[in-house]
Amino acid sequence: MQQSKTRRPPGRPTVVSVGILAEAKALRAEGWSYTDIAEAVGVSRATIHRHLSSSGKSPEQSPTPGRPSWDCWAMGIAQAVATRADCTRAQVGAVVLYANKRDMSPGYNGLPAGVPGCATAGNCPRGRLSVEDCARDSDYANCAASHAERNAIERAEPKELPGSTLYVTRKPCPACLTLIEAVGIRRVVYREEIPSADPR
Repeated sequence: MQQSKTRRPPGRPTVVSVGILAEAKALRAEGWSYTDIAEAVGVSRATIHRHLSSSGKSPEQSPTPGRPSWDCWAMGIAQAVATRADCTRAQVGAVVLYANKRDMSPGYNGLPAGVPGCATAGNCPRGRLSVEDCARDSDYANCAASHAERNAIERAEPKELPGSTLYVTRKPCPACLTLIEAVGIRRVVYREEIPSADPR
C-alpha cells in the first residue's frame, strides 16, 4: 500500500496518509472484488472500477488472493464505525489498534451518550451552518460533538495507548493530534479523499 509519511519531531506520532486509490489497489492485489473494495473504502463500485481499470492492469486479472494488510483491515473497521456518527457535516470513525494487534477501541464523532445528536435532533450549532457559513476544517469552537479520535482514546485501556496505532477516516484536527501525542500513540493512519472524477 502506498503511503506518504510526514517527518515527526521526537515524541510525536508518525502520521501516515493512506490514499483511497492506493488502498483500493492493495485490496485488488489481495484478490478482493470491485464490489467488496467499494464497500470497504466507501465509494461507488463504478468509481473503483474506473480508477483501477485505468491503472494499466486488466480489471479481469485475478491476482492471488491473500489477507489484507493491518492498515487495510483496520481502516475498513474505522469506515464501518463511521456509519454510527450522528453529524450532519461529516461521519468520522476511528479505531485504536493496540500493539498486540488483537484488541482495539472504536470511536465515532457525536454528542455524549444520551444527548440528542446533531443529525437526529439538530442539536449542534456548527451542524446548522452551511459550508459557505462555516468552512470545513475551520475552528471547531462551535462544534458540540466529541471527535472520533477522542472517543476512541477515551474508551481505550490507558496502559494500551503507548505504542498503539490510531486509524481514522479523516485527517485529525490539531486538538486531536495534541491528544494523540499526549497519550503516546505512536502512529496515526488516516484516509485521504479520492480525487474527483469530475474535472470541474
